[in-house]
Amino acid sequence: MDSLRSLEKLLLPGCLKLSALPENVWKMKCLKQLDLSGLFRLQRMGLNSIGFLSSLKYLTLSGNSLVTLPASISQLSKLEALDLSNCFKLQSLFLHLKFK
Repeated sequence: MDSLRSLEKLLLPGCLKLSALPENVWKMKCLKQLDLSGLFRLQRMGLNSIGFLSSLKYLTLSGNSLVTLPASISQLSKLEALDLSNCFKLQSLFLHLKFK
């Protein structure tokens, strides 16, 4: 992942066997689109460092087992779209986002 620091899109929808995200994914400062839809283990993967993705514009978390959103999501100042469709276990939105 270190060699992919210029990557702008990371699309992993439905990767059912994915059990963890590499720690260095949060170093991808050019990442504008992240799709983690349909990842049933996402709750256990830990998204606490997602706030480090300072260029992120589009975040798709649909169809997963998240119960809450990490507080660090509020640091995504460039975020334009957040897809939480079919997140049936989601109980609270800990959001202080200012969408453009």
